[in-house]
Order: sequence, then structure tokens, then C-alpha cells
Amino acid sequence: APVQRLNIAQREMEKIFGKVAFLADGRKLARRIGRHLPRVLDAPYLEGKDYDVYSFLDVLASGLFDRHDTWFITEGDGVTVGKQWIRIDEQRTIKTEAAWPAPGKSFAGRPLVISPRARMPDVKALFETEFADYLQRTTGAYQTLITSLIASLPNADRLALQLGEVRIYSLRKQTSGVEVQHETAEKILPLRARYGLILEADYASRITHYELLPKAGVIRCLGQLTPEWLTDGLTTERWSLRKSLNVSVEVRRHTDLPFDWQAHATGTVPTPNARCQAIIEPLGATLAAATATEINPLRVAQTLTSPRIVDISHAIASQLLFIDPKTLRDAAYGQTEPERKADWYKKAIELAKSLVPFWGSLDDLASNDKTRWIQGAFGLFADTLSFVLPVGKYASGSVRLITRTGQQALRAPLPSFKLLTMELMISLADNFNPLD
Repeated sequence: APVQRLNIAQREMEKIFGKVAFLADGRKLARRIGRHLPRVLDAPYLEGKDYDVYSFLDVLASGLFDRHDTWFITEGDGVTVGKQWIRIDEQRTIKTEAAWPAPGKSFAGRPLVISPRARMPDVKALFETEFADYLQRTTGAYQTLITSLIASLPNADRLALQLGEVRIYSLRKQTSGVEVQHETAEKILPLRARYGLILEADYASRITHYELLPKAGVIRCLGQLTPEWLTDGLTTERWSLRKSLNVSVEVRRHTDLPFDWQAHATGTVPTPNARCQAIIEPLGATLAAATATEINPLRVAQTLTSPRIVDISHAIASQLLFIDPKTLRDAAYGQTEPERKADWYKKAIELAKSLVPFWGSLDDLASNDKTRWIQGAFGLFADTLSFVLPVGKYASGSVRLITRTGQQALRAPLPSFKLLTMELMISLADNFNPLD
């Protein structure tokens, strides 16, 4: 398993301060805040709250020392703020109000102190380095497993993969709310089954498909799949957007396929005669057939040393590792208390945006996502209509009433004018209702 960020922070803390200070003695760090000072992780200022108080572990892991603020040290109760302080300078050198005793060290009966050149470790940078190393080792091991499985095929099949044109596919589920023209690799990736692949080899005027399940230790020849299974699924749907606007869009939907989705999604041995609703999606670019100079005249596959087989296994391991690297990283990165507070604050803002007309649509328009941009354009148009139409109706009726000639003509419609005003207010309230 990858090293956890909080474990790295604790490991580095113990190197400098020992296993007691800030870990077992109850002391925490407090940063003075004020209305005109930048807040920790952009959380709002609260009247009467003079300090942000967090554990040393959370401050170090969150990278809050990097702001070069002065952090005061609390008493063992974790609440009472003392006069001792700690911070770092631009070179990450640790600065304190007085010499800091080194943990468990003494010379001639006198305690030693931490070196004035001691530096605060950059936990985020250490985590990224150690996680990248773990991911590289995991990817390499997976690549070796795939190569070994391909090497177990008969010579004719290995030759087809080594010398022919090769395409790699995986099963995936359909998108939701995304047109086929806006389906990107980033949107499709979370929908892919990570434990199974389909290899296509076009060699000697013959197309052959293979099912590969590395975790289950399974690779088998499927013959040639029905071509429509690789291209089917395109259909047209009518979508209802905001404020009852309907559009016709082209989407890609599931096809009935002779594969075991559970095996491809979890790495189990496939059940015989299993079928599933899924899409066969290409993975990466097509690998071109070998040139004449690359063909072995003896027609003997050299799987373990073949650059082509290395390319296949590398393409799979680097593009569709059995575990999502982002999910793995997020789990290992964890979350500190200040990050949890900032996350809550951000979610509260997003909720507020969703309840206010125009705000969500303008955010969609400002994004780089084509689907969100289209939805934002429709949403802004619909929100504008829902606001303008009641006002337009009111203005039109008002003009008709006011432009009548004579006092008698004006006096007679006054009740209608009152009703028109009430209708405007009701319409506006209805259109600004965030729950509608």
C-alpha cells in the first residue's frame, strides 16, 4: 500500500521533535486571525474567534507553514494560547522564540537544542515523490504480469500480437447527460472496467480477438467478434433541459455483449455463457503492424523480448491500471481538519449557487466543459425568459392603462392595474423560487 500523507508528516515530526512533543503532550498550534488578515484555507472570518487552532500534524501535512505565519503554541489542554511561537522562513528554516530542546538528547547533563539550521520538511512534496515511486513499481509489476500471460498463448497467437496490427479495448458503461460528440477520455475513464481487456490482432488477413483478465490469470482466444459489437450503440434521444426546453442529441448506449461484466470489473474468473449490457471502448492508439525488417524469418514469437509485446503491456498498465491512480492517491493523501473545514465551506458556496437564478448558468458558461457551456447557455436563456416575461407582461399592461385618455378612463382601470401589479409580484416570486 502507498504511504499515507499523515504518516509521512508524523514520521518527519518525530525526526525533529521526538515522539512526545505535539503528539502525546496535548499541545497544538494557534494562528492569530483577524478581519483584515488572510484566512487559513480561505474560510470565513468569525466574529469573536481570534485564533485558528489545529494540531501540529494537521498544520504540517496541510502545508500551512508555507504561508510563513507565526503559530503560537498552546498549553497541554490544546486551548490556552501561550507565548511560545514557531514559524519558518523562505528557506524553510525553523524559527522559534527561543532555543528548542532536542528530543531525548543531552551532553554533560545539559540538554541539547535543535540546530538553528534545522528545516521544516515539505510533507506534500515528500508524499508526491513517494507516491509516484509506489505507482511506478505497481505499474511495472502489472506490466510484467500482462507480458507473462501473453507469453502463455500458442505460438500462432503470439505471432499475431507481435507482428500484426493491434487494437486494445475495454468494457465500459454508458455516460449520463453527455452527447457522443462530447465524450472525452476523461469522462469515459471512470466508466471503464479496469480488470479486463480485449485485444484485437489483424495479421495475415485474419482478425482475431483475445480476452485478457490479468488478476484472474486468464487470457483466451475468442476468434473474431461480431464487428457491430465494436461500433453499435449510437442512438438519438430527446433531452429536457432547464425550463422545459427540449433538444435532440446523439448518444451512445449499451449493447448486449457476450462478456462477464463482473469479471472485467472485479478481476474474477468469467462465468461461462455470461452476457452483459456494456460498450466496447478503444483504449489508446492502434499499434501498427511490424515492418518487413522486423519480421522473424523463422516465424517464432519472441514474446518476453518483443518490443511490440512490451508496448501492449505498457499501454494497458499505464492507461488502465487495475486500480484508479487518482482514487488511490486521494485515499493516501487523506484530509486534515483545516482541509475538511475548507471543503465544507466550498460545498456551502456551491449549494448557494444552485439556489440562486443565473449564478449556476454563468458558472457553466465560464467553464471549459463543452457540455456545461451548452447547458449554461440554455439555462441562462431560460432564466432570462422566466424573469423578463412577467415584467414584460406587466409593462405592457401598465402602458395600456396609463395611455388611456381622460380622467374617467384612468380611474376605471385602477382595480385592473392593482391586479396586474399583484400578478407581477406572484410571477417573479414563482420564478425566483429556488425549489421550483
